[in-house]
Amino acid sequence: MGFFVMIKELLKNKILTIDGAMGTMVQSFELNEKDFRGDKFANHEIDLKGNNDILVLTQPDIVSKIHIAYLDAGADIIETNTFNANAISQSDYNMESEVYNLNYEAAKIATNAAKSYKDKPRFVAGAIGPTSRTASMSPDVNDPSYRNTDFDELVEVYAEQAAGLLDGGIDLFLVETVFAKSRPLRPGHFNVLLISFFTGKTPFFMWEIVPLGAPLSLIKFVKLLVSKPVKPTILFFLSHKSNSMSDL
Repeated sequence: MGFFVMIKELLKNKILTIDGAMGTMVQSFELNEKDFRGDKFANHEIDLKGNNDILVLTQPDIVSKIHIAYLDAGADIIETNTFNANAISQSDYNMESEVYNLNYEAAKIATNAAKSYKDKPRFVAGAIGPTSRTASMSPDVNDPSYRNTDFDELVEVYAEQAAGLLDGGIDLFLVETVFAKSRPLRPGHFNVLLISFFTGKTPFFMWEIVPLGAPLSLIKFVKLLVSKPVKPTILFFLSHKSNSMSDL
């Protein structure tokens, strides 16, 4: 049974529950700088404490224990520990080179935990956070036009993260905590890019809001995705004027 068919059938009979926060669970372990570094990054040039995403490489057992705690509590869906596992956010720790590994290993840890449960279907959502920058506002109060990132950079950043999550075996993407000044699904007009993947076993999907008048960026995004080993089988781009998503 395909993933989407399975989800639809399950939702006919129950509400699917997702896990809770990862950060507060990490805090409960009271990890120190040495714990965050592990052996792999013992000599890293800057502090890593607080970089929860790096724990999938340095403390994978702890990340697995957190997933298992939520699965034991009955969660149908668990999220990967990848909220900040993108090149922009990881640049704060000089860890941009580890982004693919972070996402791949996080996906593997979560999927291994989920697969160990046979009582009911369990799913893994690849968590994609907002990065530590925004393309809609200036970080410089003296220069409102200045931006420290742009759409093309965000495309590359998210494509890299998505590739690691996909290769690690996630079931779906969770695009979360959008903080842009202009809400992505603002009333009046929105553009939606929907891409569906199929690996031969499980279909995947992701969506991304793209700004009006950015066809070259959209094409670049698509090219980045289709260059990956997992090819999109459906590409759907919608530009729609409406007051509600339900009008689609």
